[in-house]
Amino acid sequence: RGRLYCARSRPIFELARQHRARLVALNARRELPRAIARDGEASLEPGLAAELPTDMVRDDAEHRAFVLSLFGEHHADMDPAALERMLLAQLVWDETMGLAVAETMLAEGAPHRMVVLAGRAHVERGRGIPRRAGRRGAGPSVSILPVSAGEREQLAGGACDFAWVLE
Repeated sequence: RGRLYCARSRPIFELARQHRARLVALNARRELPRAIARDGEASLEPGLAAELPTDMVRDDAEHRAFVLSLFGEHHADMDPAALERMLLAQLVWDETMGLAVAETMLAEGAPHRMVVLAGRAHVERGRGIPRRAGRRGAGPSVSILPVSAGEREQLAGGACDFAWVLE
């Protein structure tokens, strides 16, 4: 067994367990995006390849531009093939989490609400998880991003629905 969550999230997970809230793992197995980033999709072993979401949207230009912006200037010096593998790995990560959210929300007897804890890049501006879960029929989503007081201005223009300003 690996580490299930980071130390900062630990109190949230402990609270959920105390209240017997259902916890759902959303992530792809680490091996899947790592193998794609390292060697490409074509080299996946059959077991890993079977874990790829079959309905991935691969031509999301907005998501691509966003992920490239996260890489900053580093991607300018990357080998184009390596860059494409990195972009696909990120896409697989977001698609897998979006699929897990949708499957959970649409399952028989599923809760009507779900709280998803994910990194900012997976939810900002509705990209990543919200877009992919919504495409699969999960209801509307609301994103709340924790920010420092100095970051508040950076969130203008729809980066999130609500900002939780940390002092």
